[in-house]
Amino acid sequence: MALNHLALCTHDPELTHKFYTEAMGFSIAGIEADDVRGNKYKHVFYDAGDGSYLAYYDLNAFGAKAHRSANTNMTEAMGIGAANVHVAWEAKDLAGLEAAKARWLGHGLEVMESKHHKDWMHSIYTFDPNGLMVECAYVTGTLPPEDAVHAFQIFVEKKDIDEIGYEREGIKDTIIHLPDASIAKPPYHVSFAERMFKMDSERLRGLPFVTVVQH
Repeated sequence: MALNHLALCTHDPELTHKFYTEAMGFSIAGIEADDVRGNKYKHVFYDAGDGSYLAYYDLNAFGAKAHRSANTNMTEAMGIGAANVHVAWEAKDLAGLEAAKARWLGHGLEVMESKHHKDWMHSIYTFDPNGLMVECAYVTGTLPPEDAVHAFQIFVEKKDIDEIGYEREGIKDTIIHLPDASIAKPPYHVSFAERMFKMDSERLRGLPFVTVVQH
């Protein structure tokens, strides 16, 4: 089955709309809404292209205090790393990936860029107004056939990676793209140095596997 839509939550529909229509290039497609007592909600859909949608609930529409105070930054709420929950959208070619990077930088957002293990995917990352890490990925190759076996052994059977001869991931070379200093940062701007690496930007520049590019 293909993915039809992914539903998430926001406290700020205006910023969320701006990010997904301008920085991501999605279009607003429709809404499910009601304000009957006990059934209050606003559930808007964005067309991501190729038949897939992204949906966001406006938490302000709900009456319960639990909704109004909910933390939409899922990794923060779960107490895990900023990259452990993310949504990846696909670029059809390298030009599409570069266009997405340019849009993100044009909105004053930092962009992290890296290639996946085995060189099968080239990705860029940023954060949306709700703290969600967003990825744009261009598939550049194919995974080796044995990866499916290794995946089952490691994930399901919980075997040690050395026991099955899996090639270790290692540290990936990473580029952090900083937007032009003249561009105003949006209120939800995230520093990758702080969020991902837990250090200031100067220390980040000293890491051998990180290249910082100022645009």
